[in-house]
Order: sequence, then C-alpha cells, then structure tokens
Amino acid sequence: MLRRHSAIILKSWPNSAAPTPAFAQRTSKALGAGKPAVASMSWRLVLPRKKGLRLKGGGDSIRLGSFFPLLAWDGSDWARDAPTTLAAAEAWTSPTADFDVRVTQPPGLRVLASGRRVGPGRWQARAVRDFTLAAGRFDLITGTARVPGPVRVTVGVEKTAGKRKSPQAFLRSAIASLQRYSALYRPYPWRTYTMVGMADLPEIAGGLEYPTLVYQPAASENAAHETAHQWFYSLVGNDQARYPWLDEGLATWAESAVNGAPPFERATIPPESANRIGQPMSYWDRLDERRYFLGAYLQSYRALLSLGPRPEVDCALRRYVLNPLKPAMPNQRTIYIAANNEPCSCGSPGVACPRRNRCRDGPLRVAARLAQHAP
Repeated sequence: MLRRHSAIILKSWPNSAAPTPAFAQRTSKALGAGKPAVASMSWRLVLPRKKGLRLKGGGDSIRLGSFFPLLAWDGSDWARDAPTTLAAAEAWTSPTADFDVRVTQPPGLRVLASGRRVGPGRWQARAVRDFTLAAGRFDLITGTARVPGPVRVTVGVEKTAGKRKSPQAFLRSAIASLQRYSALYRPYPWRTYTMVGMADLPEIAGGLEYPTLVYQPAASENAAHETAHQWFYSLVGNDQARYPWLDEGLATWAESAVNGAPPFERATIPPESANRIGQPMSYWDRLDERRYFLGAYLQSYRALLSLGPRPEVDCALRRYVLNPLKPAMPNQRTIYIAANNEPCSCGSPGVACPRRNRCRDGPLRVAARLAQHAP
C-alpha cells in the first residue's frame, strides 16, 4: 500500500531504540493510486542480552515480538507516530497481511508462532497485522474451542525451576475466553490460537498480544485480557499511538465478561489520568505505566460500565465489530457510526438479550453516549 501519487514506501521501527520512528524506501518511479508495488529489504536482528518484554535473547529461550519493520499504513495515510517510551505499551499501526515464514532452530528447541505450522520449519498466518514467534523448551498441551466451528488451541509453558501455572490452567482460560467473546462479538475467525507462558515475563505487565498468539508470564495468567485483543486490536485494528483506549480499554471491558472484573477494580484514578481516556500515547508517555493503566484501561472500563446495562453495551460493541463500513483503522467516533449501521443480533448464543422493546434502541443510546466520551 502506497500513498497516492507518491514514490515512498514507509516502514515503522519495532521499538523505541531506533534513532527515528520510521524510514523511507524510494521506488524507481512514482506510482498512481491503487497501483501495486513489490518492496523487499534485507535486515539483521541482534537480540538483547538484557531482559526485555518484546525481545528476549539468551538463556534457554528466545522471544521475537515486534521484531521486523512493519508497513506503517493506517488505511488512509502513513502512520508517523513516535515510538512509546512505556515498555508495556504499543504505538505502531499496520494493515493485515499474509505471512509465510521459514524458521530454522537448534535441535531440542520447539517453535511456537503466529498462524499454523504447515510443514517442517514453515509457518503461515493469514490476514493478520503482525507475526511473532518463540523458541524454547515448552510443556505443550492442545485443546479445541468451539466458536462454534473448531479452533485448535495450543498452550506452551516454558520449563523452569521457578514458580509457574500448569498448562491445563492456561488452556482452560484460553478456551473459555475464545468461546465467550465469539458469542458476544463475533466468531473468532482464525483456525488456531496459541498461548505461550514464559518464565522471564513479569506477573503484572507481562502479557503481550499478537494476532493468533499471546504471551503470558509462566507464573500467572490473565488469558481473558490478552485473548480479548484478538477482537480489539487484531480483528478490529486501530492506531495504537493515537487511540490506545480503543484496544486496551475495550479489551479490559471484554475481560470482565470472563473474569467478572478487571484487576484493581476499585483503584483510585490519579488526577493526571482522570478524564483523559482519549489521550494519545504522547500524553501517557509523560506518566508512568501505573497511571497509564488506570487512565486508559480501568477508566475506560468504568466509562463503559456507566453507559447502561451490560448486554446493551456489548450489543453496541458487537455492531462495532461487525460493521462492514468502518474504516481500516477506526477512530474514536467510529463506534457510534458503526453501532448505528449494523443490526444487533440479540438472539445470538451467549448474549443476554435486554427486554424486547429495548433491544433495538438500547444499543443506539449506548453508542451515542460512548461517542460523547470520545474527544
């Protein structure tokens, strides 16, 4: 995807260690709107020796998250947002793409990656925004989620001498979350889902979401939150630098449908975070991760909770997910527009329908109030 009448292909850096947030590669001639182009590049990744969230090197395992240049396209323009300085946050944007990846690993290590394994050392992922993989020594378990079609769920938990949860516990949570969100918003559209528990990830902020694969700390799990990102970020994309609440806030709301409530439900919102739901990452970067979490995650949950009965809010969000007219990268008012253009299927399995005479109008009122929250 290229800018109209432009000869520049823009790619984003995967993390804030890069000297600039993006670089340009010029083509031999200008391209008209809608004209295809093929771009290729060679690059080399040096894994860090120190602990990190997205990238891990050394020890008995590696983790490659956000490790290659992305096509920084938001559906209508180049995404030139600066990287975030908060380690657990994201600030990149990318369209969906098909990935065909070949991996060579040392003997004795297993590879878990986005999409599905289609042959020895070969993985394919279709219509996803990113690709990630981990290699290490994992205890594996598989199961099936019915959404209602079958989805193969794989859980790998790193073998470690330290504290860890059982693979069975991760698997139960992953399947329950997939089935719940599929009933609430729309069926999970991919054939596989993978959850990887790694020993080095911190228990509080160690969850990392990627399409069809998420990471969790081996010692704890919040499968509900990271799985919710398969709908809010992976399926329905957004510019995470400009509108972080659209994926983190909505994932926190969805999480409570499985867990009952988000973490720290009764925490006090600090003054710097209060009434700042719609702020971009450039604002949250001036604060710490705790205030970012309370402002963008928990505060968004509370705002949604204040809009009306939960079934009506979920019905409005279902319209948002299903609406075919929404842009490739929705903005904050898209929820209102989408909710007014997509009929709500209150009779869907797992969706508690409000009173019949409110089934149509209730979600529209919720969507209208939700738009008021969006600056």
